[in-house]
Amino acid sequence: MRRIRWAVLASVLTVAASSAHASDLTGSWLGSQKCTYTNGDKPYKFEATITMRFSQAAYDLNVSSEGGLFQVIYNGFPRQDPKHPKLFKPTLIWCDNDASQSIIGVFKASTRDDGGGKMSGVVSAMSAPFTYSCKYRLERISTADPGISGTGCP
Repeated sequence: MRRIRWAVLASVLTVAASSAHASDLTGSWLGSQKCTYTNGDKPYKFEATITMRFSQAAYDLNVSSEGGLFQVIYNGFPRQDPKHPKLFKPTLIWCDNDASQSIIGVFKASTRDDGGGKMSGVVSAMSAPFTYSCKYRLERISTADPGISGTGCP
């Protein structure tokens, strides 16, 4: 009887741990980045595999982008749907010190109780004379918190 109790307790704890991140974006997300950019002349294309790592604490979102065109740290806001706690519309912004560039991203994300999730979005950037627009398609591959700290953006 004790073995059954321990097995049930272990199952409950496993489900609780995996569903803890169903209500936030924390974890690693892997996918594709497809960009078009111009230098005021003709458009160029760029495609890459990208990993985005999210650390979320309540309404504070810190994200690192690895691979692809923008390898930066973003600050953001998760914008969770109050009626559907597994749906998000995160907004990301990158701040630099000399204000010569700006990067902003708008995404849609959904998470699942098993820790999985999907995200898509667009990141736009300006760095005179270049303009960029990149489309993202990502899937969550881990719910472990990567410990990304913010950059101090407002």
